[in-house]
Amino acid sequence: MASIIIQSIVKNKTLISTSQKVESLFELIKGLIRDLDGNLQSELNEEDFQEEQNSVARLIQMLHNDDPEEMLKIICTVKKHILSGGRKRLPFTVPPLIFNTLKLIRRLQNQDENVADDEAPATSKKIFQIR
Repeated sequence: MASIIIQSIVKNKTLISTSQKVESLFELIKGLIRDLDGNLQSELNEEDFQEEQNSVARLIQMLHNDDPEEMLKIICTVKKHILSGGRKRLPFTVPPLIFNTLKLIRRLQNQDENVADDEAPATSKKIFQIR
């Protein structure tokens, strides 16, 4: 079911634009993000596993918001979920998250400096401090 949800989002080019929607979506597809209880020994072969993880990576690319503060929340939400997935999944899911983060940093650098650095809600410095 989780694969069908991801395929539908990617096929329809649906942008997921709030951290609450991301949280809900990742709860629905948690079987692809981390091992569920009792499912530690995956019945999938390596090729199926890679295809599932590639679809999760494509989904991460569909996450976008024009508001830098909301995009930062989205990135933190995704990070929380994918880091719980284990070492085997990280090579598939971390790169698109990093690219989304770099896109946000580039967008912030291109914005007009209308707000003082101390007052800016989302800054490159804050983004690099994500833990």
